[in-house]
Amino acid sequence: MSLIRPLSFGRGSIGSLDPLALFQALRESAGFNLLLYSPGKTGWSYLARCGPPLIDRWDLLESFPQPSTSSRSAISSNNIPSPSPPFSSGHFLLLSYDAFRSSALLPPFPPSQRLFPDLVLLEPRDLIAFDHRRNAFWSDEEFLPQLEELISEIRNTPAAFEDFFSIGEWGVTPEDAEYAVWVERCREYIAAGDIFQANIARRFTAPFTGDSFALFLHQARANPSPYSAYIDLPESIAGPRREIVCNSPELLLRRDGLRLATRPIAGTYPHDRDPATLPTDPKERAEHVMLVDLERNDLGRVAEIGSVHVSELLAVETYSHLHHIVSEIVALQRPDVSFREILQAVFPGGTITGCPKIRAMQIIDEIEGIGRGLYTGAIGYFDHTGAAALNIVIRTAVIENGLLLLQTGAGIVSDSVPEREARETRIKAAAFLESSPLPRTTVASTPPVSPTFSPPRTVLPVSC
Repeated sequence: MSLIRPLSFGRGSIGSLDPLALFQALRESAGFNLLLYSPGKTGWSYLARCGPPLIDRWDLLESFPQPSTSSRSAISSNNIPSPSPPFSSGHFLLLSYDAFRSSALLPPFPPSQRLFPDLVLLEPRDLIAFDHRRNAFWSDEEFLPQLEELISEIRNTPAAFEDFFSIGEWGVTPEDAEYAVWVERCREYIAAGDIFQANIARRFTAPFTGDSFALFLHQARANPSPYSAYIDLPESIAGPRREIVCNSPELLLRRDGLRLATRPIAGTYPHDRDPATLPTDPKERAEHVMLVDLERNDLGRVAEIGSVHVSELLAVETYSHLHHIVSEIVALQRPDVSFREILQAVFPGGTITGCPKIRAMQIIDEIEGIGRGLYTGAIGYFDHTGAAALNIVIRTAVIENGLLLLQTGAGIVSDSVPEREARETRIKAAAFLESSPLPRTTVASTPPVSPTFSPPRTVLPVSC
């Protein structure tokens, strides 16, 4: 499947079949190794069997097409009925946090310290798109007969998930006492006027055995998030096999035609606090509005003059352990900017770096002392039509050589309390820290419970 060749898609109804059950069956029968899972009434999920990873192929990003009438016409000429999937042919993308270190005037890490390649591209050999809104799938016509047969088998005899997982004792680096020192160092930079805020992260590790997709299932059902992903990245020149379990709630970038959108998350309450008071909390509100301004500035670097605006401000989204403040900023891109230039403008996201972004990244480098790898990077796709969507890699476990690595951070501001920030990093990790295997039962064909981000959000009308 080439970068710009549109697939010919067949369409069918899955009925009450859970796409997670379908992916599990396809893992076993057809070698599927990638799932982008976006539950909810308006989401699309993608199930794919991908070829070998392409490492640091920046040339493919440079050749990524601009949205145009001709590319949309190419879809119509292939008789793809509307509304078609945003992604039908192109590449999936994994971008390390450290990919654009030079943009922040940071020296590159030596090869021995690279936790993850800067850029990994995966080209689908077989692809299924699942429309959650219409409960329908789209598939390459060549794969459709095999898919329909498999769906029939699943309906008649629901597949049992016999796999399991086990997580050993967790360790954290740094421990709370040292993390408090990190927080105070960051506050000193804030007091000196270097920055207003920085996101300082730490690392949780534990032995892992069993099936990583069983862990993904646990996360998807216990704490459904709109930008989740499961990727079984095979051993290659990129390094050893890595299994990625991503449960991200945050959108870094979506491009639909010339429309750009980002949905920053900043401002957090634990689940036992009243979410209605979160947008009016002075600390959380100030941090969020500051980062909304940062994201407006980032998009403004590649946008038509006057097109950047906040389409949603200070909404509250609730997940299993946390309440978050979320906003959405949209813009129209200038036609002369490339996709790589757009990525460089918005990446890494301001919510997981700080403000001002470049100085915050330099301070993060000094305090954390090690590359972040895939954590706070991005996972998503770019399509032959110019469409693209990427999350921010948070709430994500990377399993390598029997060790599970999970990183979480907290936004440090002038009035941060070290103990509170340390607690926030643990709460953000809690969905994984408290994971236990699913019972070995047959999987129901009904979809999981609708996530709590589906209902209308609480939005307060304020100026920014």
